[in-house]
Amino acid sequence: MATWNVGPFDNDEAVEWCDRFHLTPPDQRSVFVETTLADAVAISAGLTSATCSEAVAAATVVLQTTAIGFVPATPYATVSPIDPIGITATPRLISLARGALQAIMTEESAFRHKWSGDIEEDLALETIQRLQRGLASQ
Repeated sequence: MATWNVGPFDNDEAVEWCDRFHLTPPDQRSVFVETTLADAVAISAGLTSATCSEAVAAATVVLQTTAIGFVPATPYATVSPIDPIGITATPRLISLARGALQAIMTEESAFRHKWSGDIEEDLALETIQRLQRGLASQ
């Protein structure tokens, strides 16, 4: 799987997750996002690079449905804007998104290992921190 940049949708796993999101009927999208985030929280210590990417995409969708919103600022963010029909940023979704991002930012996570020592490591971490700040204000 390829990573093209540091944004939440800038990798193959996130794009594939977004494809599945778009194929999900609008009345089932909240469950789809909730399941992605809940799975990430449940297996936090065992997150793979793919599950990290999917959880970041799901957390971004949650933040996009809030009053704050979130616009990815990378040239590869062509997947966005994602159609948020069917998603409401409930307290549960916001909490799960926060928990998933917290797991992703631990030192032992696959996300941190993937970016460790990379020239864009600081930018990748800043992307997650921007999401965390946005969700913290909800």
